[in-house]
Amino acid sequence: MRQTYKDAAEVLVIDAGIRSCSLSALLEEKMLHVLSLGWMQRLWTLQEGLLAQKLVFQFSDWLTTLRELLPVGEDIFDVLLINLASGIFRLIKYRQNGGSKLRLGDVMQSRRWRTTSKAGDETLAISGLLGIDAFELANALTEERMKLFLLRN
Repeated sequence: MRQTYKDAAEVLVIDAGIRSCSLSALLEEKMLHVLSLGWMQRLWTLQEGLLAQKLVFQFSDWLTTLRELLPVGEDIFDVLLINLASGIFRLIKYRQNGGSKLRLGDVMQSRRWRTTSKAGDETLAISGLLGIDAFELANALTEERMKLFLLRN
């Protein structure tokens, strides 16, 4: 999936949690909707967020990019907006280098608030971010995946 997301011109995020919010809402409301999305909490979507060239969100009335959700001008002095923006900025920061220079610490920081229904699949979900062969991990016993993942990193 790594190559699929890296090659995609845009990745569209459609989530019921954000489709209830209008683009005309206050910036902090829009950022809260994005940060609390189910999409932002699922580990399997981390590759989409970090590797896509352009990440687009479907609000109730229009589309917007992740970058358009960052504070500008006087808003950069608003403590609430800057704290909210830190979660959004993390996705932009990693995408700017195309994910090619991600390190284990970067990925672990990004996945901190994300979950997967099967703990044994965690290494499969993040392997592509670090250039680790997911097929090799999938063929390993579930209890051996983390060891193999760390050895390949």
